[in-house]
Amino acid sequence: MISQTEYEKVIESFMMEMEAIVVVQSAKLSLSPESVKMLDEHFVKLRDSKTPSKEILAAAFALVDEFVETNHADVFKEAYALYVDMSGGKSHRHP
Repeated sequence: MISQTEYEKVIESFMMEMEAIVVVQSAKLSLSPESVKMLDEHFVKLRDSKTPSKEILAAAFALVDEFVETNHADVFKEAYALYVDMSGGKSHRHP
């Protein structure tokens, strides 16, 4: 088991890396018919001004979750490389 400090570092590196990964990998997400259907359903909620805030946050998280699931190997490879670098290592992926 890892410490809370180490766990926070892992989550922080994952969240930092997600924005860059989404930009680079978003084309893959749009190629999946299942993902397109799910995205459309969530976008309706996000665009509706009557949608409660907690539902908007849940829909946003579902979008990220779907993206991670669709691009699992690439997401975790990049997030782990950033974690290694943040921990003082040299992944050679993040100068």
